[in-house]
Amino acid sequence: MKRLLKFLSLLRAFLSLPAAQGLLYTANFSNTSSGTAITDILALETSAAVPILIHEWRMTSAATVDTRLVVQILRRTTAHTGGTTVTPRALNSRNTVAAATGVFSIDTTPGTAGNIIESELWSVLVPYSRIYTPDERIYVPISGFLCLAFTTAPGSAVNISAEVFFEEL
Repeated sequence: MKRLLKFLSLLRAFLSLPAAQGLLYTANFSNTSSGTAITDILALETSAAVPILIHEWRMTSAATVDTRLVVQILRRTTAHTGGTTVTPRALNSRNTVAAATGVFSIDTTPGTAGNIIESELWSVLVPYSRIYTPDERIYVPISGFLCLAFTTAPGSAVNISAEVFFEEL
């Protein structure tokens, strides 16, 4: 009985721990044309002091006709020169720290491609979602670049919405 009470006490303490050790943020955009060029859908740039972990990517489209597009998650070795700035928002209202990570959407002038982490053929009629287990989360070092990208130009523009969840360490 003593062991059970001790176990329950430890379990209660464990369950009250915060979900993450770092600061969790989300950044998204909605119903924006993809254009017809090779595009970084969402590009993340870490600061010179704060690395990140990617927890999840999501993407949907307003398409009514199926098209298959190559979607890759890849590291860039140089910064992009375009796109629209997206302001990350803290997931927890108690987090009052502004994100140090820069996020950009629909960037048609991406940086130089580096390592491809994942690649798949996405049907625009079906939501794209990639949730990482703790062991799979992608680490982006300081001064690093990571993106969710169309690495081949879409045949026609499609309106998309996308979101990334990341943790600053």
